[in-house]
Amino acid sequence: MATTPQGGSQTYKLAILFGYNGKGYAGLERTKGAKTIENDLLTAMATIATQHSKQKITFVGISRASTTEEGEHAARQVLSLEIMGSPDPNMLDVEKVNALLPESVRVYAITRPGADFSARRTCEARTYEYLLPTFVFAPPPTSTHYANPVQEENLEPLVTEGPQESLFKTLKRAGTVSRKQSQRRMQTSAPAPPVPAASTSTSSAPQPYAVPGAQKFIDQEKKGGLKGFFSSLRRGKKTDAVPADTENPRSPTAPTSNGDDEDFFTTVRRSMSRRATTRRQNSMRGGPSDAPEELERRFTEDEDALKNAEPVYFDPLDLPEPSESDRIRLRNYRLSERQYELLQHIVSLFRGTHNFHNYIPGAQYDDPRCYMRILNIECSRPEEHAGMEWVRIKVQAKAFARFQIRKMIALAVLVIRTNTPRAIVGNSFGWGKIDIPEAPGQFLILDQAHYDAYNAQVGNKSEGIWFDEVDSAVQQLRQRGIHSPIYKEEGTIMFFEEWIRSIDRYSFLYTYYLNPRGVVGPRNAYIRPPPPMPSQ
Repeated sequence: MATTPQGGSQTYKLAILFGYNGKGYAGLERTKGAKTIENDLLTAMATIATQHSKQKITFVGISRASTTEEGEHAARQVLSLEIMGSPDPNMLDVEKVNALLPESVRVYAITRPGADFSARRTCEARTYEYLLPTFVFAPPPTSTHYANPVQEENLEPLVTEGPQESLFKTLKRAGTVSRKQSQRRMQTSAPAPPVPAASTSTSSAPQPYAVPGAQKFIDQEKKGGLKGFFSSLRRGKKTDAVPADTENPRSPTAPTSNGDDEDFFTTVRRSMSRRATTRRQNSMRGGPSDAPEELERRFTEDEDALKNAEPVYFDPLDLPEPSESDRIRLRNYRLSERQYELLQHIVSLFRGTHNFHNYIPGAQYDDPRCYMRILNIECSRPEEHAGMEWVRIKVQAKAFARFQIRKMIALAVLVIRTNTPRAIVGNSFGWGKIDIPEAPGQFLILDQAHYDAYNAQVGNKSEGIWFDEVDSAVQQLRQRGIHSPIYKEEGTIMFFEEWIRSIDRYSFLYTYYLNPRGVVGPRNAYIRPPPPMPSQ
């Protein structure tokens, strides 16, 4: 679509749907002196325009659905831009553009969106995928500083907010699909309810969902059948309906010689005595108190203790590179069912709105921008590729901070392999500052950029952002151009083994939160500085 700015010359907006393998690139966004995907893409389009129209074109207003860092990939990426002047029709030819690009970068379609379209601002949600070899969950060497015993935690059933589609079957739309479309899909897929033989209702209004047993409870309440229940809660009311238990004079149903009121006040005095005793014991041993001033005092003392802890210095551990037999053992490692359940529960703790200041480099707890909402996050069942076992973790949100996902994955890995309680995940959203390493970037993939609301608004195939029409090209790049190279390369080079070994060498730097309690303790471990040089 063409627009005329104040300067008088026309600008034409384009939307480029493409994907890429980010290996060998410094990232997506153009950077001076660096090899980037965006630079290769725009250079190819400018070359086509110069060859056919002999005119120099200018790209302005460049916007990206999501920025990927060095080594990261994208299966479905969107780039919007404006062209000053009249665009060459050859620039819209996908085959001609792909002919000037490397095989690792593929353009799916080039469309003419609406004038108000922006690849970043119009995008409602982003879905990322992380490929994780399961050998990273193998226990660390015994020489590391982790001293966490194996803990049997009770894993409650996962609870989600309402029905959610699986990110591995059908990409969840993050609530961006119109309600009518969602209802139509449910109506067409769900079997028709049985029609009753006769109906006594004269109203056509839909009936609410009937909870089993609810009507019986309501009828009983209307008839006064619950009055006896509430009457039994009243203190001091004597009744002859239940005979006294002569064998057990202290039976709850047996009246005493002094009446039920005496029992009631005796219970109150006993409870108050217990509370007073507990309060005295806490004060004697410095135990907790619920008073606001006491909570503030404890918070200040804990904060000062974390800041003023006595420093302790360590030397990096000497962990040799793995032998070929060690590599074979890692390739043959398989995730246990207990570890898989624990991984599912840990990643589910990220779902919802939290303060992700510990997952954003340089962020502070009191920065309101750190409050972000994870719409959905799921972990696939273990899969075998290139002789190794893998799991795929998909996470969806409206927006992500730089390195946020890679830190989330890293913490999940470290918690499981060091037997740290899951409580540290919840504590990472608190005020305590922890240093979470970043998982390798070459395993992170931008899987989907969502534009469902925009597509429903324009209602035009030519202006919409439709990846469904180019799904075959997307899957070919995703499977052959991204997933397969990652699986094969990791089986040979084993980047994750090197990453895990580097963390284990400096394990003393992480034990202040990777501990048996799952709490953030004093950060007082440091690398021993080298001895001073002798003076000449």
